[in-house]
Amino acid sequence: INNAGYLTNGITLPNEPVTMQVVGKNYFFNINASNNLTISGDGLLESKIMNTNGAAVVTVNSGVTLNARYQTEIDGVTFYTIYGTYSGGVQIDPDEKLILASGATLEVSAENALMFSQDTSFDNWALRQGARIVNNSIILLPLGTTPEQIAALPLEGLGAVLVPTSYDEDGNPAVWNTYNNDGVALKIVGVGTGLDLTDGDYGSKTVANDGYAWDSDSKTLTLGNVCVLGSVTLPAAATIVTTGPAVVRGRIMGEYGVALHFVFSGKAQLNITRGISGAVNGDTVTVQGGAQVSMGSSLFLGASGAAGGTLN
Repeated sequence: INNAGYLTNGITLPNEPVTMQVVGKNYFFNINASNNLTISGDGLLESKIMNTNGAAVVTVNSGVTLNARYQTEIDGVTFYTIYGTYSGGVQIDPDEKLILASGATLEVSAENALMFSQDTSFDNWALRQGARIVNNSIILLPLGTTPEQIAALPLEGLGAVLVPTSYDEDGNPAVWNTYNNDGVALKIVGVGTGLDLTDGDYGSKTVANDGYAWDSDSKTLTLGNVCVLGSVTLPAAATIVTTGPAVVRGRIMGEYGVALHFVFSGKAQLNITRGISGAVNGDTVTVQGGAQVSMGSSLFLGASGAAGGTLN
């Protein structure tokens, strides 16, 4: 295959050993195989590969770049093996197993999730040497997973990790504990609504009990060991301080139609999965020395016109 571009219909290979010689860039929606498959060359191949022959062998020769999820079934167990860098969601059931090949990267973007169903365990996956997971969304791990096990995983990114403590009658998580990618326990705020501090009385909230505190006089939001399941809306001029790890599963926004002036401070990590939204001329965002702010999406400051916005 030579610079095939994007092939949305995929291809089906004959039922015999096949060698794919890869040249240039090739993006196939799927590849259906039923025998041994060897991938060679010096190009790029991205695809989902399904092999109906559980005894078949896939060989990836040096020089070629394979970014793929390879699926096959052996003795009633479906195996998903990640090669190279694969972006997308994955759900693992009790009769399935996820394998990250040596050096592989699984990217879980904000629109996707990595989920282990009820009755799975750590035996349902294997991470080979050098494998890593970039979690910019949600990872749902098996019941009984400990903070120490989470901390030992090769996790990166801006997302959160959920560990169920019970399931409902349909097998969906009913109650869960939430952690950051380092295994630090987080309190949950704003389920289904986010956190709108432009309206209401939040003076009784404390970091120790709720994961956040709001001082309406100084317009200071303090975050510590918390995960906000949604966006955070703040008055036009506000300071955001982190005293412990914090995850915002949405955007941090100002009041509609008013220029925002946000100051970020504190020495704990703040992960914002969808960025910061201004969009009025005169917007300013200041990140003070030592503050650790990471975003998984866009920073909107200013609108059309000469005033624009400023990032300090």
